[in-house]
This record gives sequence, C-alpha cells and structure tokens, in this order.
Amino acid sequence: MPKKLGELLVENGVISKAQLLEGLKYQTTSGCLFGEALIATGAISDESVIIHFLTQQLNQGKINLKELEFDPSVIDLIPFDMAQKYNMIAVNKINRILTVAISDAKNVFML
Repeated sequence: MPKKLGELLVENGVISKAQLLEGLKYQTTSGCLFGEALIATGAISDESVIIHFLTQQLNQGKINLKELEFDPSVIDLIPFDMAQKYNMIAVNKINRILTVAISDAKNVFML
C-alpha cells in the first residue's frame, strides 16, 4: 500500500507535522482535496511540489502538456465529449497501447 501524500511530504521535510494536521483539518471542514488544503493553509505555495509527490505516491509519470506536440489522429481516438467529461487526452499510441493523460490519476473508474 502506498504511503499517504502527507506522510511523504513530512518524511521529505516539505511540511511539518503541525502543517500536516492543519491541512487535514482544513480538508475535513472544506471538503477539498488534501493538496488544495495545503495550498490554502499556506503550507505549500507551489502546486508542482504536490504534483511531484503525487507521482511518487501513485508510481506514475507526469506530463507537462505545454511541452507536448499533439498528433490530431491520436487525440481523436478519445471522443471529445468523453475527453471533456473525464478531463483526459490521448498522448500517444504505440501499436495497440494508448497513453492517456488524465487530470486525476486516483480516479481509476474513468479508465
């Protein structure tokens, strides 16, 4: 079982235990995601820090969509309405394997 995001951040000295607890409390009262809570409470100011540790936690890569060149034939493999509904985009296709970028890697139900 992967470590929780807060655990990884504390172990790596990114946030303190007090900031972890404050973020968890904020998350509970606001209903937001934990990463959003850390930004809202000021524990973390750079969203890329959260993304970095989420990719470690989930053992997945990250893609900077601003740096990619898109092939329209690959993009069209996912219908527009589905891509919009699930915040996903086809990145590349090698043989029969389609690589998809999604906004919420924890939501495996969309795949």
